[in-house]
Amino acid sequence: MSAASPGLRRSGNNLVLAVWFFVLLMAEGATVRAATGLKLRLESGGGADALVVSNLAWHVPAGSAVSPMLPAGPATAEWTGSIFVELRGDYEFQAEVTGAFALELQGTNVLSVTGNSVTTEWSRPVRLRKGANALRGVLRREGAEAVSVRLFWRGRGLSARPLSGVALQTPADLAEVAIAEELRAGRGLYLSLRCARCHDVPASEADPALSPEATSLEGLAAARNPGWMAAWLEHPSKQRAGARMPRVLRGAEARAEAEAITTYLLTLANAPQRPASDPAASPAGHAATGKALFDSLACGVCHGIGDLPVPEGGVSLDQVPRKYAPGALARFLREPTEHDPWSRMPDFGLNAEEAAHLAAWMVGTAGAASATPTARDFSSTTSPELVDRGRELVAARGCLNCHRAPLENRFRVKGIDGRSSGVLQRGCLAEEETSGAVPRFDLLPAQRAALRAYLGSPAAAGLRRVPWEDARRWVGELRCGACHEALEGVPTLRSAGAKLRPEWTSNLLSGALTYQPRPWLNRRMPAWKGYAGGLAHGLAALEGVAPGSRAEPPVDAEAAEVGRRLVSASGGFACVTCHPIGNAGATAVYEAPGINFRHVSDRLRPEFALRWIRDPQAVDPGTKMPMYFDESGNSPLADVYGGDGAKTVHALWEYLRWGERIVPPAQ
Repeated sequence: MSAASPGLRRSGNNLVLAVWFFVLLMAEGATVRAATGLKLRLESGGGADALVVSNLAWHVPAGSAVSPMLPAGPATAEWTGSIFVELRGDYEFQAEVTGAFALELQGTNVLSVTGNSVTTEWSRPVRLRKGANALRGVLRREGAEAVSVRLFWRGRGLSARPLSGVALQTPADLAEVAIAEELRAGRGLYLSLRCARCHDVPASEADPALSPEATSLEGLAAARNPGWMAAWLEHPSKQRAGARMPRVLRGAEARAEAEAITTYLLTLANAPQRPASDPAASPAGHAATGKALFDSLACGVCHGIGDLPVPEGGVSLDQVPRKYAPGALARFLREPTEHDPWSRMPDFGLNAEEAAHLAAWMVGTAGAASATPTARDFSSTTSPELVDRGRELVAARGCLNCHRAPLENRFRVKGIDGRSSGVLQRGCLAEEETSGAVPRFDLLPAQRAALRAYLGSPAAAGLRRVPWEDARRWVGELRCGACHEALEGVPTLRSAGAKLRPEWTSNLLSGALTYQPRPWLNRRMPAWKGYAGGLAHGLAALEGVAPGSRAEPPVDAEAAEVGRRLVSASGGFACVTCHPIGNAGATAVYEAPGINFRHVSDRLRPEFALRWIRDPQAVDPGTKMPMYFDESGNSPLADVYGGDGAKTVHALWEYLRWGERIVPPAQ
């Protein structure tokens, strides 16, 4: 496995799962202390899957398989590992459960519950010794119904919180996880390379999220330099390392065929639904402003250009000037999904001026690298014979299995039966290049091994969408962690599914949100419209919560009015010092105020908000939000509800629930 890992990290095709970290640990002999997290083993239909997770939480919708590797139906999920504590102490545990769940600590049963949306009482105190304490949790599903679990704990110096993070340690033996992760990496490749567009699953029947179409060919040539396009068609990976596009043209005729296809595509350049870019309509760009945008948008976490190095798994932009026709680069930056709705390029909502500035800087910065030709200039004519030849090649070479064009597809391929002797050593997966029309993907040996492992396993019997797996895979492929786990001020994705309402997350990721939650942050959250809903639901499933928000009763107006007093600086917690409320700005923090209270209730799940208000440091140890309540949960404001912490927190939340109708306290 260690030999596979560098290749899997290097290629953009395989930024699938952060949990490959644990495979590396296994490969390189590992560790003084166990890795953070728990091993989760899933069983269904006589098969098993295994992975490392960061918490004891899970949600599987009704009718869904528990894993894309397993059939839907009765299933068991088993978490194993240890709780690690620095000091011996007594702790209590609580679970929210749909299904049948049992928790054991040090071999002793602590919780057992069966029901639908049941929240248990807190367990009896359990004495945990200093260091690692063995944990085992089991969730059972009897049929295809929804199941879920979320485990909480409290105790020595801890207010109630989900059991997750550094408090958890994996078991020493992760060999089963390593095997399962190779299968999962193979599945990721199968989906990323769009294998299902040719094999097994007809395009008309495939789920778009599992087998999306690639770039539309109509109007595409208007946005590309013909010379670059011909070179790309001749050998994609020579133009961009890690390209997912296979090489379908080979031999002595490859260049001539590439030029013929390019000539045909030029006849589609002015398709009515894809008008050609008009360079004259684009504003002039200023390189210095473009560089500032490049930095503030954190483009460098995915791209290198000129003297800026390409990050691991990223893409060089040095090819950009020779790739795009005049004016087309700025247009792409404004609308990256124009030709490809599943493009991984994020949409930052740039206006025409911003796109022009950014394009101007990129073209200038690529400099000498962009001027170095990688193929001969395009020199074909637009003769009818050449157009006809290009049309024939597009129809016959498999282009239309992935791309859209006004042609009948005449490329046919057999299905893949990984159990057939030798089939996984031939065709696309052959070690040596073959002749004929078989596409040639630029894969490393380890990547071919992962694909073969997946295709030869029972998991390849059908493509299944599972929300949590979508989220894990897409977070890797879209490189979300490059910003959210690395850049200062950008919030972590950890526990995002339990924190944010999925409806709000979907709006954020689709670009439909009309305000910036953190206006002080010099960053811009991009959009991925095609991925938005699946990511929102998957992130929630990973935290053990259903994709939809629970129905809430009407706002308690009396409590909300008390909450209005509590946020004031006159007898309250002085929240107005840092937080704007509606159109009223923060009274003391002007340059970097907190989140506007107008937007809190449509953004946060109620259960998270209540925990945050009660003990913000327990949720985010680095937060600037102070904790006002003591270890017993009592409020220092004894004249409000007699200092009753639960009632005080409830009043604050009811006030926040006014949302757009929220009224600032009297000053």
